[in-house]
Amino acid sequence: MKTGIYLPNFGCCGDAAVLADLARDAENAGWDGVFIWDHLQVIEPTVDPWIALTAMAIATSTIRLGTLVTPVPRRHVAKLAREVSTLDHLSAGRITFGAGAGYAALPDYSAFGDTGTAIKRAAKLDEALTVLDQLWSGSAVEHNGPHYQLKTDGFTPTAQRPRVPIWTATTKSATKPLARAARWDGMICADQYGLEVEPDDLKAMIEKVRAIRSPGSLWT
Repeated sequence: MKTGIYLPNFGCCGDAAVLADLARDAENAGWDGVFIWDHLQVIEPTVDPWIALTAMAIATSTIRLGTLVTPVPRRHVAKLAREVSTLDHLSAGRITFGAGAGYAALPDYSAFGDTGTAIKRAAKLDEALTVLDQLWSGSAVEHNGPHYQLKTDGFTPTAQRPRVPIWTATTKSATKPLARAARWDGMICADQYGLEVEPDDLKAMIEKVRAIRSPGSLWT
């Protein structure tokens, strides 16, 4: 079993230097991963997660880093691909990408014009993950979907192969998010109140994802 911690990107942790120091302390204490939230504004100060993760990567050498979680539908998919890939190379392959559809009830989601029903956000998330997977492959990409259209030469492949691991957010009763987690590399388990999940619920979620995945899957 590996262990990790997650931290907010605001308030007492709303400073990239503070987060870098905490990441170094976590690595020295023997933790395997440290992850930060991805909010635009909760309370001030609030720090950009990607700049903070850059500082954390420079301050450490072995610990795994990432976001829990990035609301993908609000991001420009090409810029997001570049940010994650650049950070993956900077950290020598220590990045995990935590992805979710976004929660419109949070003030910082709707305050800046991000809208859409849960169904539409989920559809954008699924399509964006497919595009990110293609962009991180190093091959040329031509994609024409309902939410994203692009035609581009290949990006530099990520340091990790076949790509940066993608963990997606899910809850114990959410059928489609569990299927999404089975398609990708891991899941970020949550309940309606946050990331605290009872052990029996976690076990049930893992069993459901394993049942969906095909035998011999790279990520089983």
